[in-house]
Amino acid sequence: MGKFKDDEVVVATTSGAFDCGAAGELTIIKGHELRGNHPAVRKWPKFFVPFGTPRSEWPAEFDVEAIAKIEDERRRESDRRYPQIPTDEAVVCIQGFQAMGLASVSPGERRRRDDPIVKKFPEYFGELPVPLVKA
Repeated sequence: MGKFKDDEVVVATTSGAFDCGAAGELTIIKGHELRGNHPAVRKWPKFFVPFGTPRSEWPAEFDVEAIAKIEDERRRESDRRYPQIPTDEAVVCIQGFQAMGLASVSPGERRRRDDPIVKKFPEYFGELPVPLVKA
């Protein structure tokens, strides 16, 4: 027997296409009511709660910790690829380009003034805008 009794009414806590084996792929919308013996409920019980469960007690639709981890990894990768450069030492790429095997530079990418790519291709870089008011 699964998490739910066969005749128990349950509610989907998320929407999605559920692979239900022999029953095929079934699309279920958040809030749909099904019986506990439904193939999707049997195979994916974590996406269902008993009928009558207040929404405030439903599980989080998204794994908040996993999302935070992904965002942290993206931030670290961005910091690695585009390290913070003091404004007075930086220029910005005004037109993206690829330098034959040397680098691929994206528009908006900051580089140090003394970077070999900047020295070799200065026409692709410009000064950073000067703020009107100092923070």
